[in-house]
Amino acid sequence: VVLVPLIAIAVIAILALNSAGDKISDKMMKHELAATEYALEMSLSNSAPGDFHYENGTLYKGELNLSDDKQVLDGLKQNAGVDVALFWGRDLAATNLTGDDIALSENVSSRVLGGESYFSNSVKLGKTNYYAYLAPLKNTDGSVAGILAVCIPARDVEGLYSGIVTGRAIAILILVAVFCVSTFIVVGLISRALLGVVGNLDQIAEGKLNLKVPDKLLNRSDEVGKSARAVYSVVNGFSTIIRDIHNSMKDMNEFTGTFSSNF
Repeated sequence: VVLVPLIAIAVIAILALNSAGDKISDKMMKHELAATEYALEMSLSNSAPGDFHYENGTLYKGELNLSDDKQVLDGLKQNAGVDVALFWGRDLAATNLTGDDIALSENVSSRVLGGESYFSNSVKLGKTNYYAYLAPLKNTDGSVAGILAVCIPARDVEGLYSGIVTGRAIAILILVAVFCVSTFIVVGLISRALLGVVGNLDQIAEGKLNLKVPDKLLNRSDEVGKSARAVYSVVNGFSTIIRDIHNSMKDMNEFTGTFSSNF
């Protein structure tokens, strides 16, 4: 009976851990991607003098061709483990992502081009879902030139945090298993002691008043010990009563013999 609520609590704890893990992973990824986006933004600002502009399908920062020269983007991928995409409007202008049909939705692009940063754990770029942080790509005068996106494949993030959650869940299950085994052992020991006390009561019921209650039971400080001491008291009490009756009958027999001899 005790194990049922314990198992229920363990299941609830695992579910709560899974839910909390999702929320924590979202917050941590948003923080990490935002910091990475800021670092990349500073790096792009210092990469070359001049503003961003887009000509013939090519994105420039001043005279630097960002669409063809991907050294900065590849370096960030290698050092920070994130993918980078630069958009001119909704159109992809430069990236280290692989795949075709990489574009932003109208809703997302309009929000970021309006000056708002955007984070989501399900931005679809091509055929892959990403954790992505998007921010306006600004010129030196503060005007929005495009969109800077840093992203990590959702499957990588989910795999990392699912491993952590799985490890915690296994730890909880191990604790529950240890508690269950310990409970069974303790209950077994108590049951064995109680059966010993009950066995003593059965012997008393059969009239065996010369039994000896084990000292191990008498010295226990729990309820089993109290029961054993009670049985011991009953045995001693009955033994005393029977000895008194036996002595009284002996005295009565002696008196009867003496009385009869006088007549």
